Amino acid sequence: FRAQFEGDIPEPAGLYWRGLVFSKLEEGAWQSLRYYDVPAEERRPEPVETAGEPIRYSVIIEPTQQNWLYSLRYARPTSGGVLSGPDFVLFSPTELEDQRIYSVETWPDAVLEPSLSPWRREVELRLPEGENPAAVALAGELRSLAGSDEAYVDAVLARFTREAFVYKLDPPLLPQSNPMDAFLFQTRAGFCEHYAAAFVVLMRAAGVPARVVAGYQGGEVNPVNRTVLVHQFDAHAWAEVWLAGRGWVRVDPTAAVSPDRIEWGLERALAAEGDFLSDSPLSLVRYRSIAWVNTLRLRYDAITWRWQSFVLGYNRDRQFQLLNDVFGGISVRKFLLVLFGTFLLVLLPVAFSLLRRRGAAAERPCDRYYLQFCERMAAVGFVRSPGETADDYAARIARAVPSISGEVREITRLYADLAYGAQLADARSLRLLQQAIAAFRPAQKMRFGRDPV
Repeated sequence: FRAQFEGDIPEPAGLYWRGLVFSKLEEGAWQSLRYYDVPAEERRPEPVETAGEPIRYSVIIEPTQQNWLYSLRYARPTSGGVLSGPDFVLFSPTELEDQRIYSVETWPDAVLEPSLSPWRREVELRLPEGENPAAVALAGELRSLAGSDEAYVDAVLARFTREAFVYKLDPPLLPQSNPMDAFLFQTRAGFCEHYAAAFVVLMRAAGVPARVVAGYQGGEVNPVNRTVLVHQFDAHAWAEVWLAGRGWVRVDPTAAVSPDRIEWGLERALAAEGDFLSDSPLSLVRYRSIAWVNTLRLRYDAITWRWQSFVLGYNRDRQFQLLNDVFGGISVRKFLLVLFGTFLLVLLPVAFSLLRRRGAAAERPCDRYYLQFCERMAAVGFVRSPGETADDYAARIARAVPSISGEVREITRLYADLAYGAQLADARSLRLLQQAIAAFRPAQKMRFGRDPV
């Protein structure tokens, strides 16, 4: 996504874009609380007191097919269609299937939840029973030496700094059993998710409410238009701990291990390893050290922001103003003429193109043969559902009628190779598919009682 601030851009170390809060640790995975996991009285957070002028900015986010949005801490939306959850994260009531623009106000120093309810405290302290015993023992030892929760947080961060922990993107795999013990005492190598998860486990084991937060950190400032470009490689995870009198406080254990990752971004942190965008050789971002390439990239991105902000922010007021400027005032007659002209210039050619394409579209032979197969299965009670893939359809038939599963899977394999694979124009494979379907007689086998429908 891209963000544009009304005033000064915060320092990179302050650009923590919150997106998801993980409060549950189940079966080795951190998860967000679902809607019905939260009691009704806890679903609306307590009002947050704010002071001073907020940081104001707009965000254009790419389609993600998800609901969550990103903002700095603590954020209130100033545009419609954006909601705030009980964990102080923003989300859209509908999935992001297209680009979306939204505006936000942020108070970074606001105190979030100065007091915790019993339910919230229990959730943010919960750990799987009996897991990671070495980490639990370490937490007890360090907490007994610390005079307060704040001192304990500092002691854990100091341990990450002092001992031989390494930040890297390809660490050894952790075992399913007691993974945090293996990370803290054996591998000691990982990326932000490893350090955030280990830190939260140590906090909870010592009785300090804590949770994992995921989103993005940092971003690239485009000097052409002062927008912040947040790339996928800026994805990050950190922790939040609850401290008496301070509420939820951000703690980033990755900063204790690799300060460069927070101050300068992933590229600087991985400079020695040479792993930055190693799997994306065509990405222009990878070549931003080349001045002319980088200049072109940033100028193009500035043009893109201007166009997107105009189109996505093209609300009723802008529409009215544009019509008024172009036509020197708006009347019913002028409006109808514009509407009719738009229909003639745009809708009719588009409709003609679609109808022509529909009439000229030729059905592929492999599709025609496969539809014959579907018709035969429908005749014996197995109607293919709308949107059901060929593999899912075959698996459903095979489970219900094992005696024809071999033929069904072979027909599906031949069809998939022809429709989606490298054998698109292979006459021999097409002939094999035709022969297999011609010899396929599911009704006969099922009529003689080999399998129940």
